[in-house]
Amino acid sequence: MKARDQFMRIFVGALVSSSLSRKEIESGLREIASSPSFTFELRATVLDALDRLERRYLPIESQEAVSLGMEYGDLLLRAIEVRRLSKEQVIRAMRAVNPRFPVTGKGKLGTRSLIAAFTRSSSANEQQQLLNLLASESDEDSYLRGILNKR
Repeated sequence: MKARDQFMRIFVGALVSSSLSRKEIESGLREIASSPSFTFELRATVLDALDRLERRYLPIESQEAVSLGMEYGDLLLRAIEVRRLSKEQVIRAMRAVNPRFPVTGKGKLGTRSLIAAFTRSSSANEQQQLLNLLASESDEDSYLRGILNKR
């Protein structure tokens, strides 16, 4: 049996045997189908759970890591472009979720290089926090506004 088929059967079995109502399952499936950030968050959550269960780092093949970085990078880049954020605003947001992020606004990194540097130096949780922060659909997000307007 192919891994994809086996995954699908186990996934469906877990959903059907859960305490979720049909309406809740349908809502979750709509989220998976329509929200790239939810799909990324789901993947990160599953991988984090695996890490905790195995109590060790899960090796990721380099091709998969490159693929994950590109998917994440594309999502972040789209959020940055939609909000028309400056490089300084992006760096402030990155440092808000990862204070150890070593990049400052003084370098000549482009946005894609900045995203790649953040991805390399941040945990999956921090990456998801940044995506949630920048991809927030609410223009009235006071937390984001406070970070971006900090002088």
